[in-house]
Amino acid sequence: MPAVNLRPKLAEQLRPEAERYYAQHTQLRAQYADKVIAMRDGEVVDSGDELLEVFQRVRERFGDEPILITRVGVEPVETYTIRSPRLETPIP
Repeated sequence: MPAVNLRPKLAEQLRPEAERYYAQHTQLRAQYADKVIAMRDGEVVDSGDELLEVFQRVRERFGDEPILITRVGVEPVETYTIRSPRLETPIP
Protein backbone atom coordinates (compact mmCIF):
# COMPACT_ATOMS: atom_id res chain seq x y z
CA MET A 1 0.00 0.00 0.00
CA PRO A 2 1.52 3.40 -0.97
CA ALA A 3 2.17 5.98 1.71
CA VAL A 4 -0.38 8.79 1.86
CA ASN A 5 0.67 12.30 2.86
CA LEU A 6 -2.23 13.74 4.88
CA ARG A 7 -0.58 17.09 5.59
CA PRO A 8 -1.88 18.93 2.50
CA LYS A 9 -5.42 17.81 3.32
CA LEU A 10 -5.01 18.80 6.97
CA ALA A 11 -3.57 22.18 5.99
CA GLU A 12 -6.54 22.80 3.72
CA GLN A 13 -8.97 21.86 6.50
CA LEU A 14 -7.26 24.23 8.95
CA ARG A 15 -6.93 27.16 6.52
CA PRO A 16 -10.33 28.74 7.38
CA GLU A 17 -9.56 28.45 11.10
CA ALA A 18 -6.13 30.02 10.59
CA GLU A 19 -7.77 32.92 8.73
CA ARG A 20 -10.23 33.42 11.62
CA TYR A 21 -7.31 33.35 14.08
CA TYR A 22 -5.43 35.94 12.06
CA ALA A 23 -8.51 38.19 11.88
CA GLN A 24 -9.12 37.92 15.65
CA HIS A 25 -5.48 38.10 16.73
CA THR A 26 -5.70 41.51 18.44
CA GLN A 27 -8.65 40.45 20.60
CA LEU A 28 -7.10 37.05 21.31
CA ARG A 29 -3.80 38.66 22.30
CA ALA A 30 -5.61 40.86 24.83
CA GLN A 31 -7.13 37.82 26.54
CA TYR A 32 -4.65 34.99 25.85
CA ALA A 33 -1.24 36.69 25.61
CA ASP A 34 1.52 34.05 25.46
CA LYS A 35 -0.99 31.23 26.08
CA VAL A 36 -1.61 28.21 23.88
CA ILE A 37 -5.14 28.19 22.48
CA ALA A 38 -7.23 25.71 20.55
CA MET A 39 -9.72 27.20 18.06
CA ARG A 40 -12.72 25.53 16.45
CA ASP A 41 -15.24 27.39 14.30
CA GLY A 42 -13.73 30.74 15.33
CA GLU A 43 -14.14 30.06 19.06
CA VAL A 44 -11.45 29.28 21.63
CA VAL A 45 -12.34 25.82 22.95
CA ASP A 46 -9.32 25.39 25.26
CA SER A 47 -6.28 27.29 26.47
CA GLY A 48 -3.29 26.80 28.73
CA ASP A 49 0.40 27.34 29.24
CA GLU A 50 1.67 24.09 27.72
CA LEU A 51 1.11 22.90 24.16
CA LEU A 52 1.02 19.21 25.10
CA GLU A 53 -1.59 19.74 27.83
CA VAL A 54 -3.89 21.66 25.48
CA PHE A 55 -3.35 19.08 22.74
CA GLN A 56 -4.26 16.20 25.08
CA ARG A 57 -7.45 17.88 26.32
CA VAL A 58 -8.49 18.75 22.77
CA ARG A 59 -7.80 15.20 21.60
CA GLU A 60 -9.94 13.78 24.43
CA ARG A 61 -12.78 16.17 23.65
CA PHE A 62 -12.75 16.24 19.83
CA GLY A 63 -10.87 13.08 18.82
CA ASP A 64 -9.13 13.33 15.45
CA GLU A 65 -11.10 16.39 14.32
CA PRO A 66 -8.72 19.05 12.95
CA ILE A 67 -8.43 21.83 15.55
CA LEU A 68 -6.06 24.80 15.26
CA ILE A 69 -3.67 24.86 18.23
CA THR A 70 -1.24 27.77 18.45
CA ARG A 71 0.51 30.05 20.92
CA VAL A 72 -0.84 33.62 20.88
CA GLY A 73 2.29 35.68 20.41
CA VAL A 74 2.95 39.34 19.74
CA GLU A 75 2.43 38.74 16.01
CA PRO A 76 -0.13 36.34 14.52
CA VAL A 77 2.64 34.54 12.62
CA GLU A 78 6.09 34.26 14.13
CA THR A 79 9.05 35.10 11.92
CA TYR A 80 12.43 33.57 12.59
CA THR A 81 15.79 34.87 11.38
CA ILE A 82 18.43 32.21 11.06
CA ARG A 83 21.95 33.43 10.74
CA SER A 84 24.56 31.24 9.15
CA PRO A 85 28.11 31.72 7.96
CA ARG A 86 28.61 32.27 4.27
CA LEU A 87 31.29 30.24 2.61
CA GLU A 88 33.56 31.83 0.03
CA THR A 89 33.52 28.69 -2.03
CA PRO A 90 30.53 26.39 -2.16
CA ILE A 91 30.82 22.91 -0.76
CA PRO A 92 30.93 20.42 -3.66
